[in-house]
Amino acid sequence: MKRFRLRAGRGICWVLVVLLVFCSIPAQAAKSPYIGVIHIEGTIEDSTSNYEYDHSGTLEAIEKLVDDEDNKALLLYLNSPGGAIYESDELYNAVLSYKQRTDRPVVAYLAQTATSGAYYVACAADQIYAHRMSITGSIGIIMEIEDYSELMGKLGIKSHLVVSGPNKAVGGTQPVTGEQLALYQQITDESYEIFLDVVSQGRNKPVEEIRPLADGRILSAKQALNAGLIDKIADYQATQDAMLAMDGLYMCEFTDCTPGSDSYYGGGLLDQLKWLLGVCSEAVEAGASGHNVRIAFE
Repeated sequence: MKRFRLRAGRGICWVLVVLLVFCSIPAQAAKSPYIGVIHIEGTIEDSTSNYEYDHSGTLEAIEKLVDDEDNKALLLYLNSPGGAIYESDELYNAVLSYKQRTDRPVVAYLAQTATSGAYYVACAADQIYAHRMSITGSIGIIMEIEDYSELMGKLGIKSHLVVSGPNKAVGGTQPVTGEQLALYQQITDESYEIFLDVVSQGRNKPVEEIRPLADGRILSAKQALNAGLIDKIADYQATQDAMLAMDGLYMCEFTDCTPGSDSYYGGGLLDQLKWLLGVCSEAVEAGASGHNVRIAFE
């Protein structure tokens, strides 16, 4: 009986391995000309516990489109509140690289919400369309520093940190000092200026014209259009029709190239297995930097 259980356990493990390997093998790309569609939904971050958005998979999908001669254009479907500054910038550069290396058109469609980091990514597109009820804007940076030192004091809990310098441990169990806030404000300001430059280049507008609206406020589609932050208000079908009307695209089909989509990767069921395994591994990957700080485009 024990021997049977052992073999059965091994068999299940091998089945999971085979399934996961099979999931990672892309299906054959379409042989007819097509417009690749990539959905960017949920928080833009490189987190295995975020099942809505697969950062590494999205970057890989964009790179595959670069090498596929049957691909003739890229449509970004954005429904995201933003996310981490690193991943947002990495995705922006991947889209920009696709456009520069292929000379193929890129269109961004803003769905329900496409704010902050999502709008940052959209600025890599040649044209930005938005649904009339879309919420966009929120151009800015937010940094959160947790400080629960007062709560620990009330509970009678003391924490002693041995650090190499006064600014090694920020927040958490230690009070945040004015010097530390100033240091992090500098980092926030630098990231903010990069955001302004990205919008300036993408929308072909001087930074000083963008700055008055870049105070973190959200914008309706109409407000964004009037400010020159998008090109047209249209629903998703009208956006697709506009792309088909572009030179050389009228015979193209739209193919979903989002990681996990049935049409491109052969099914998303097994991606869920990878996600579950990723959640387990992420739970034990705790960083020990001593800085309880989060900075994001949100």
